[in-house]
Amino acid sequence: MDQDSFEQLYRKYYQSLCFFARKLLKDTDIAKELVQDVFLKSWQKKESLENNPDRVRAFLYQSVKNASLNYLRGTTRRTSLETQWAGTQEEMAPDISNAIIEAEVYRDILHAMGRLPDECRKVIELSMSSSRTSEEIAELLGISASTVRNQKRRGLQLMRQFLNFQTFLVFLSMFKQHP
Repeated sequence: MDQDSFEQLYRKYYQSLCFFARKLLKDTDIAKELVQDVFLKSWQKKESLENNPDRVRAFLYQSVKNASLNYLRGTTRRTSLETQWAGTQEEMAPDISNAIIEAEVYRDILHAMGRLPDECRKVIELSMSSSRTSEEIAELLGISASTVRNQKRRGLQLMRQFLNFQTFLVFLSMFKQHP
């Protein structure tokens, strides 16, 4: 098919193919774009187009129909994926929010622990990071078990002053998990 024949084909069917695609897609701009794509692909394969006008017309309508359906499938798939993503985000939102809150509480606790006197901080950190007894901590630090207990008591009093009530309760729950 030569260029003049193809241009005649374009002028003859462009409007009707756009109307057809618009009926399927309910969107004029997308319909025009798909018809343009069909003509472009047809031009690229012009050697395979027959000179039979009925077959060419059927080919063009079938191509526009397929392009429209592929577009709709892609839109539906994207919409479905976006809906699934939004649902996942809604499901994850509480988990993400909780993780952020936990991280902020933990940061507050670490900041408060950093304000403790050195010996007191070491005792509290060892108490929280391991399941060591006061005697084991005393041996590790080279101090008496009663000093460890006094440092724990002092550390808890200071942490209560440094933290708000809710954060202190979280700290206590963490502290209690490690005797």
